[in-house]
Amino acid sequence: MSNFNQFSAFLGLVALGAMTSCSKHEDASDCLKQRVCVELNQFKFLSNPLTRADAATGTVSQIAFKAFDAAGAEVYATTQSAGDTDFGTLNFELAPGAYTFVAVGNRLSSNAPQGAMVSISSVSQAALPESLPTDVFSLTQAVVIEPRTPFTTSMTLPRVMAQFKLVMTDILPSNVATLELIANPGVSQTDAFASFNPADGSLLTERRWTKSANVSASAGHQSISFTLNMLLGSDQEKADITVNAYDAAGSLITTLTLQDVPMKRNRITTATGALFNAESSQTLTFLTDWSAPYELTF
Repeated sequence: MSNFNQFSAFLGLVALGAMTSCSKHEDASDCLKQRVCVELNQFKFLSNPLTRADAATGTVSQIAFKAFDAAGAEVYATTQSAGDTDFGTLNFELAPGAYTFVAVGNRLSSNAPQGAMVSISSVSQAALPESLPTDVFSLTQAVVIEPRTPFTTSMTLPRVMAQFKLVMTDILPSNVATLELIANPGVSQTDAFASFNPADGSLLTERRWTKSANVSASAGHQSISFTLNMLLGSDQEKADITVNAYDAAGSLITTLTLQDVPMKRNRITTATGALFNAESSQTLTFLTDWSAPYELTF
């Protein structure tokens, strides 16, 4: 199997209960209220190691973590950025009981607002702070903490992003200033906050994903590539992808829509062809960067 950037986060959560047992004079309910110290002492990337030294340029630069009790109430929350001295470590206390831990690791694009961070509102809903994340990993996990019983668990967060990559084999014309990619152009939902289920990364509302870039500096070059990352409503689905090219005045030069493009979480779908040559054919291939190889030609 080819090497790929599958992200896995290992969260070592060691819960150390009070070592003293209840005496016969103590009420049993008081025993159940004893709080447990929870230590998150590891955050490792198994296939793409990330250390604190290179965290700022690594796969994940932010962590959002919350614990919810059996009634769905938030009992602990934290957000961390790669520059924090305690990035990847946590220490907190919980009373014995049943909980759901929710973790989201992500990296945002360079134009994200200052301080932008993933928000977790419940065990089934989280939201990206903007519509163009560059990577997202998430998971929810049910745990039970017993009184006076050492507790250890781990969380492995899968990548939940899908990526579309356009590779233009022809030479970029000199009058092209901006390229635009639109996934699901028929959908009107374009607000900045993309809500998803952190259990598997499924979008809660169908949405359109749009990305544009100034490519005037690449005029005259060949094999220009352009990517668009997105969350999906399920593990795999088909999406229409529109490619627009504009001149410096914003006038449309050419447009192309690829219909029913197969997209899958943790996989890059690459469309290769000559965008500005009407006689060329388009080829789709699935790269192996994130998952097993698969090819489709039409």
